[in-house]
Amino acid sequence: MKRLLIHLAAAMLLVTVLLFSACSGAEEPNIVFTGEVLEVYDKGFLLSTTELDGTDKVSIGYDKGMKPLDFNLLVGQTLQVTVLRQMRESYPVQATAVKVRLVQDVQQAPATAGESTVDELSRSVVPVKITPEEAKRMMDEESGVVILDVRTKEEFDAGHIKGAVLLPDTEVADKAAELLRDKDAPILIYCRTGRRSALAAKTLAGLGYTRIYDFGGIVDWPYETVKE
Repeated sequence: MKRLLIHLAAAMLLVTVLLFSACSGAEEPNIVFTGEVLEVYDKGFLLSTTELDGTDKVSIGYDKGMKPLDFNLLVGQTLQVTVLRQMRESYPVQATAVKVRLVQDVQQAPATAGESTVDELSRSVVPVKITPEEAKRMMDEESGVVILDVRTKEEFDAGHIKGAVLLPDTEVADKAAELLRDKDAPILIYCRTGRRSALAAKTLAGLGYTRIYDFGGIVDWPYETVKE
């Protein structure tokens, strides 16, 4: 009987140790806070916030597994950001976002007497740079996505992404309104190496298109292409 009690006590001790180890090894929860966008970068943004102890600004980059934003980042927007708990100490503090949600968009100031009503919001649209993998995910999961090939017709005929619309970069300014009627539709742009797609994305932003995603060149596209 005494030996049985000893075995039971040892078993209970082992269970306690295992439970403690599991709890201590659990991942710490992410941090969620809101703030206002001060600057927009190619791969992130600077946020002003009053919800964190010890800092008022956070430089935020994107986690590799984060889904592409479903809106265009603009200075002045209010965002709710979920970041990994491990922040890098600096000023501003550096953090990695796993989720970003738009809380309040930029408010357009009303025109005063004697001024024309200019859409300042469209002027401030910043094209979002994404990876080919993120672009493929948007193609598969989102409706109404426009895939825009801004290479030449000869390049397009030699091979392109299935479903792509051809609009050479030299014709974007003149023909975008004819081919891309919905200015709020998500537009995924590519060229051969990424230079022309970046220029075309900026042109579309200046024309008032609001959801512009540049995924670079077809040379980096890891999926199949077609000839039509």
